[in-house]
Amino acid sequence: MKNALWGALAIVLLGCHGKADSKTDADGKGSAKDEKGAVLDFDLSSGLRESTSAGIVLPIPASRTYAGLVREIERAAKNPDARGYLIRMGAADIDWARAEELGLAFQHLRENGKKPVVCHAHALDNRSTYFLSRACTRVWVSPAGDIDTVGVGAEVVYLKGALDKLKIHADFLHMGRYKSAAESLTQEGPSNEARESLTAVLSSIRDTWMQGFAAARAGKDMGALLEDGPWSPDEAKDRGMIDAVGYEDEARKDAETLSKATHTIVAYGKKKSENGFGLGDLYPRRCRLRHHDEAPPHRTLTRRGRHRDGRRRRAL
Repeated sequence: MKNALWGALAIVLLGCHGKADSKTDADGKGSAKDEKGAVLDFDLSSGLRESTSAGIVLPIPASRTYAGLVREIERAAKNPDARGYLIRMGAADIDWARAEELGLAFQHLRENGKKPVVCHAHALDNRSTYFLSRACTRVWVSPAGDIDTVGVGAEVVYLKGALDKLKIHADFLHMGRYKSAAESLTQEGPSNEARESLTAVLSSIRDTWMQGFAAARAGKDMGALLEDGPWSPDEAKDRGMIDAVGYEDEARKDAETLSKATHTIVAYGKKKSENGFGLGDLYPRRCRLRHHDEAPPHRTLTRRGRHRDGRRRRAL
């Protein structure tokens, strides 16, 4: 039994670490030759992992973390052989902070190098729309996806009523008008100060989102469009919110055509030379459950912005 366990561990280790180095292809040749005249592919569809400890049991490679992505962008900016860039979002989520940081990084990469950045996503929400509008020369969305821009909102759950029914009294001490962390347990609604603070944060996010998108789509009135979603891909394309509707292979060909490149190689994400399977590939992200070229299931709306049950969709 002990030998079997050690054997299984060895297989996992080989699956995670017994791969060709990310700077070489399957034949061991240097990547400098491969990158000459190529489109560099940044595959973000597996999500952006904060550290190597994000694996289930074993650590993931440092090159597949968020810091590894930033280093690869910096490396791409200094690479004169690359002709252009492709960003594949898949159905991955991205938070506001990273949407702004990565959007600025790819914007500098595009503007300073005068090279096109073509992006593809299965679907877009507020955050990914902001990111791709800043980062990309052209934005593609899968035919069965949607552009889920429905305005900025937030919800806070207050539990005082439930605690009262259970005869539980929450007692907290706070100092300062805007220290409202305990209010969800001590009140049935927000204080004026908590409402003011949350409104200020949401207003700041909304202004940044709308101004950034409007600047990227100059000459188009995007204010009303952004908060009146969701939109189908064709509707969004007709209104100038995205540039094309199609699949990843079409976006890849578009990137190669715009860049006058001969081929595409992966700069960030799993390389084709990374054979084998390890626990790092079981990372529990919902976006990993779909194949890269598979669009999310189509959702039917009875009227704009409402599901069959009539609830308004809200997203940050």
